[in-house]
Amino acid sequence: MGYRLMSVAAIATLVLGIAAVQQMTGAEAFVEVEGRISKVEEICRYELPGAARLREMPCEQAVKPDGEWAGATLTRRRQVEVFYVSPVDHKTHSANFVTRLDSPRIGQSYRIYAHTSQLGMIRDF
Repeated sequence: MGYRLMSVAAIATLVLGIAAVQQMTGAEAFVEVEGRISKVEEICRYELPGAARLREMPCEQAVKPDGEWAGATLTRRRQVEVFYVSPVDHKTHSANFVTRLDSPRIGQSYRIYAHTSQLGMIRDF
């Protein structure tokens, strides 16, 4: 019993150690770059309470949920497309992601983190 517990504890410690090292080195692999917002889309997300079901669509197409979706909660998210210069190849690339900005505008400057060796990998600021 003691050896089995020690083995499980050793494996868990090893896995946690590897995850911690990856997370620490991962943050260092990104640099701050400035991009420009080129597209803004408001996405409406319906979520059924008590069920693991989601439905997303542009808010212009959203209607009051009925039928099996009656009682679904609606949340609005803003998805943006940002053009930025990658530190990998020094060329312009685009990325789409959900932003925390309240009112993003086309042409607005937007800071993101771009990976220093993997093309197209970014993180929101």
